[in-house]
Amino acid sequence: MILKDAPFTEDQNIISKEMWRQILCIAAYQVVVLVAILVTGAFTFNIDLNYLDERIENSEFTGKGKLFTLMFYTFIFMQLFNQWISRRIGVRDFKIFFNFGRSRNLMLTQLAVFGALVVCNVFLNRLSGVAPLTQ
Repeated sequence: MILKDAPFTEDQNIISKEMWRQILCIAAYQVVVLVAILVTGAFTFNIDLNYLDERIENSEFTGKGKLFTLMFYTFIFMQLFNQWISRRIGVRDFKIFFNFGRSRNLMLTQLAVFGALVVCNVFLNRLSGVAPLTQ
């Protein structure tokens, strides 16, 4: 069976109210988290930060580079989590781990993105412009 439901007609919306709720709530959550890290990240994670610095000076990442790397990885991990919770969209559908292991494509995508992050951080950090997480 390819389609569980009948195809949409011309007068129906492709994005349902539940989808809009999911999109707007996830977007608001991600903006709040990233702004919180931008504003309080230097104090919270003990990063010596000067916003006027460049990200890399004398072949070393500055506090700004480390903070932006932290924000980048936070954003990527929020996107990975968003893939989990977007599998099921419903009015009261909060079981985000329901049948989690059944979707092999999702698992492979999650592992590939996580593997790419590790490779970028460990081996290609200068090329990708992210500070190593060990600093």
